[in-house]
Amino acid sequence: MASVIPIVDLEQFNICKEPEDVSDDVQRQLAAQIIDAFSTVGFVGLKNYGIPQEKLAALMTEAKTFFYLPETTKRKYPYRFENQYDRGGWCHLEQEILNYSPRLGDLKETFDVVKDEKVWPDDEVPGFRPAASELCRLCFTLSQRVLLLIGIGLGLEDPSYLKNQHSKDDINHVGTLRCLYYPPIRQDTVIKPGQTRCGEHSDYGFITLIFQDDAGGLELRTRDGEFVPATPMDGVVLVNVGDLMQRWTSDKLVSTIHRVVVPETRLSEERLSVAFFTRPNFDYVIKCLDGSDKYEPITSFEQLTERTLASGLEVHGQ
Repeated sequence: MASVIPIVDLEQFNICKEPEDVSDDVQRQLAAQIIDAFSTVGFVGLKNYGIPQEKLAALMTEAKTFFYLPETTKRKYPYRFENQYDRGGWCHLEQEILNYSPRLGDLKETFDVVKDEKVWPDDEVPGFRPAASELCRLCFTLSQRVLLLIGIGLGLEDPSYLKNQHSKDDINHVGTLRCLYYPPIRQDTVIKPGQTRCGEHSDYGFITLIFQDDAGGLELRTRDGEFVPATPMDGVVLVNVGDLMQRWTSDKLVSTIHRVVVPETRLSEERLSVAFFTRPNFDYVIKCLDGSDKYEPITSFEQLTERTLASGLEVHGQ
């Protein structure tokens, strides 16, 4: 089945170029394509976006080395949500629950990296920290570029308004880089009825960057309610709208339900992906852009806390 996700060539406006060196016409054309994709499908694929593929490959190699460690070793770096400035770490298999019906844990492991990450497996995987930090920096830059295009496409008086609410130097900033590992499904693997690699969900924040290997399994739900594959494509990063963006735009841009299933023909293969989640600075209050009361105001941190608790993860102090 052909992918329903539009592909946009970002070569003229990728992160290797300065925005001021790109004509307004080019920026408006790209912005229109982005807004069209986000208002219909909720996903877009970007090619020629400027992040060297070797940077992504380096992190995937280091992440895989970490996930291959014995469970007793990985438990030294458990996921934590102490407060808005201290989050991250490793989630074990079935710890996160994204399916609401049935409530079953995902068949995946994750490792979250946030700004000023405090816990790294430096002794076991010394290359993980530099690889993750570098890709995090590049992903932040790319996400800023996409947010600028959204601002242009929405016709904001200040097109930079959105990206300015995501300041990497602000103590309240919380971009999250997540490495996701889906172990092979072996003959002795016990899968409960209705259980899958990653349950049906929408993302929490403004936008998400998704880098996939070639294993496949990611599916998104169309407006007709049908799940269709988001087939991996070489050199393409997927970008999707999160719930806060849909809320902020009063549903103009749509946050699409997606999941990861086990391809029937590739049961014995592992899967690895990397996601970069962006959300406004923690103290930013999300109000409907059109001035309506379709959604009540909420801070970025309040919404993240609510959604994290709903996923079955602990939030200390709650």
